[in-house]
Amino acid sequence: MRLGKLLSTQLGHYVYSDGLFIDPIWYRTAYDVDGDAQFLYRHFQETGRADGLSPHVPINNDWYLINYPSVADELVKFGLHNTFQHYLRVGVQRQYAPVPLFDETWYRQTYPDIAAAIKQGMFFSAYQHYALHGAREGRLPGPVSGRNAAAAFTRPHLQVEPRSWFERKLAVDHEYRYHVTRWFSRPLYQSEPDWNGFNAADFAEEPYLRAFPDLAGTFSADTFSNARDHWCRCGWREDIEGTRPRLPGYSEVRYLAANADIADSVAAGRLPSGYFHYLMCGWKEGRRGGVQAPALSRRTIDLLEITEVVRDFADRPLISVVMPVYNTPLPLLQQAVTSVRRQLYAHWQLCIVDDASDDPVIWEALSAFAKEDSRIVIRRLPENSGISAATNAALEMVAGQWIAFLDHDDTLTTDALYEVARTILTHPDIDVIYSDEDKITEDGQPASVATRKPDWSPDLLFSNMYLGHMLVYRDTMLSRLGGLRGDYDGAQDYDLALRAAQAGARFHHLRKPLYHWRQSAGSTAAGLTAKPLALERQALALMDALTVAGHPAKVEQSFAPGNWRISTVLPEPGPGYCLVLTGTGRTRPLYGEDYHPVLNALSSVIRSLSLAQRHLIQICILTEEALSADARRELVYMLPTLPTLLVGERSAWPTIINRFVADISQTCVLLMDEGIEAQVPDIFTSLSAWLFRNEVGIVVPRLLSERGSIIASGGFMAADGVVEPLQGEHRLAPGPLSVMQVPHNVTVPSHPCVLIRRELLNRIGGLATTLDLRDAVQDAGIRAIMAGYRIIADPGTECLYVPAAAGQPDSGLLRQRWPDFQDPYYPGQDFGAWNAEL
Repeated sequence: MRLGKLLSTQLGHYVYSDGLFIDPIWYRTAYDVDGDAQFLYRHFQETGRADGLSPHVPINNDWYLINYPSVADELVKFGLHNTFQHYLRVGVQRQYAPVPLFDETWYRQTYPDIAAAIKQGMFFSAYQHYALHGAREGRLPGPVSGRNAAAAFTRPHLQVEPRSWFERKLAVDHEYRYHVTRWFSRPLYQSEPDWNGFNAADFAEEPYLRAFPDLAGTFSADTFSNARDHWCRCGWREDIEGTRPRLPGYSEVRYLAANADIADSVAAGRLPSGYFHYLMCGWKEGRRGGVQAPALSRRTIDLLEITEVVRDFADRPLISVVMPVYNTPLPLLQQAVTSVRRQLYAHWQLCIVDDASDDPVIWEALSAFAKEDSRIVIRRLPENSGISAATNAALEMVAGQWIAFLDHDDTLTTDALYEVARTILTHPDIDVIYSDEDKITEDGQPASVATRKPDWSPDLLFSNMYLGHMLVYRDTMLSRLGGLRGDYDGAQDYDLALRAAQAGARFHHLRKPLYHWRQSAGSTAAGLTAKPLALERQALALMDALTVAGHPAKVEQSFAPGNWRISTVLPEPGPGYCLVLTGTGRTRPLYGEDYHPVLNALSSVIRSLSLAQRHLIQICILTEEALSADARRELVYMLPTLPTLLVGERSAWPTIINRFVADISQTCVLLMDEGIEAQVPDIFTSLSAWLFRNEVGIVVPRLLSERGSIIASGGFMAADGVVEPLQGEHRLAPGPLSVMQVPHNVTVPSHPCVLIRRELLNRIGGLATTLDLRDAVQDAGIRAIMAGYRIIADPGTECLYVPAAAGQPDSGLLRQRWPDFQDPYYPGQDFGAWNAEL
């Protein structure tokens, strides 16, 4: 073999006359071959090349040439031998990524120690460090979620086992060779919007700064001159990408409905969104439908009717109200006590414990209350012991069989205990009662509409303490739980509710706002950021509940303080998966070009799966017409074996799917429409992680449009049919209790993408064959709930969705099939009002 001569060295690489670059550090580390550069060069030429070794860190030629179009011309211009030489000479300086998975800039910013090492000449690029050490150390190659989720590396030579640990990682963990552009990830606005026609003085400066006060501190000559400058330079992109929430109270659906001219401009692509117009000039013009605060009002309480109903009670249960007190402002304490004394239901007891308040006036006031009303009993602790200890001391004084909790600065409506007593009499088997609530200002004025809590929603409880106020427990249940735990002070009510749920307590939702939660400085009613210790203890309470249940997991903050997402660890071996992908089988135009939606959807699912996982996943592609030869050829590049290819009319799809699922052994079936593009690294694991709860049978992701607005995230059964709340609203629209941003229970799964247990599908008799696929999936959800299973919607698992045709409104067919079915979470709810609570 004729060997080349050593010409020079570049960035630690030995360059030979035959165009070969040898990196001795890489070659020694990757393949455990010792020797000087000349020996390593001979080793590669004589044996390494045939064994599939790489003389330097691997580079994806196709990716590099396609992603950086100037490279092809510059190879000729600079007289370079290959793309790797271009990477060394030009790409490293420009921080190009030599492979799709790696993000050079992100890696340097995320790991400053590596950036420092590069400056010191220890590595010529961040990618070299990752290839040599970072992958083995568990460092991430780049952002791995959302629209920045990486594709992966070129498929290595399949006949030779790569001997480098890093190359083995490339081959097994990130093996991929499908170069179809991920169309959905292309933003609708790839260039700046047309700013002409918008006067700078018309921008909504005041509400923008009120919503984002942190921006004011960044204004300078080096950053942003004002709020409009921030919006024009980056805010509008953050809005399209869904990374910054919109003004509180703004509704896109409402604004477009009220302004037909703006809706037409958005539909035609002349404006990115109605929100864009509202900020640029709509607020100044006083356009209707933008930020709109809901009307605040109090319920009308019929005193005479309640008095007559109480008179006819066959039994009058005694309700003990417990209230710990510590340094409470005297006017607020008087209002709290007075709200109990004014109850229309007189069979109550108020147990107050002063947790050693500093001001003696508080104990004097409590003593006066006790003298005025024998139903009030008081106690003073010798030293400050914390809210749990004070509450437990109050529990020692209760005489009633039912115990209600009241904070020392909040108030009850006059009918609160009456409604509780009536609920106890009509539902004798319940253990815990919770009611709706609203918020009041420090001076007692209405500050919010009543929260729209769902009926008992066990999975939502693991996302936030949605039960809130008022909480009423049966005394035997509290005794069984052992009262409150001081280690969880600040989150003691959340800890108690989680333990009650695990103990099998029967919860009942009283659908009336019976509790006024006061917003005061330092109160959690004003936001949990006011009490950071409460957040830590909420997370501890969740971890404790999961540990007791035997579910290894970690708890992460989601969306806002007080909202949580549980990342469960799936047992080994994990569940087997089956993907059923449905579509037309044809290409279709998108952004003025043709793309193949079936291949794009499949690519988005498998791009982050290991080769071993792809062997385990069974795939069925069901189309209206057979895939072309080119499409089948691309499947060979993506998958170790061709999937099952079925053809049938849409009306027959439920029947075909039932037959296919009946013959498989996988645990979970993912039904997916061709318009889906998964935006998480592993959609199977992300969705199936919720199945650690045996009662959960179906999980659905959140679907977003290419504009970033909500298309679907599971629905509910209203009086006239299926309702999917907040459709068309921004990705970060919270909904009541932030329910649209945290994992929560739903009643109806969204057809375009749903993960379902195979055993459940078989148990309910499969999909209804007389319905089209959308209705059949929704119908399966209703039957799953009737069979005792729950459905979870997980906004943390996101997919972009561009359907082949405009979505059809709900026909009411499901309501016709199940006329007596009551939604288990929001019976009789007016979902249109959710937009008022943005």
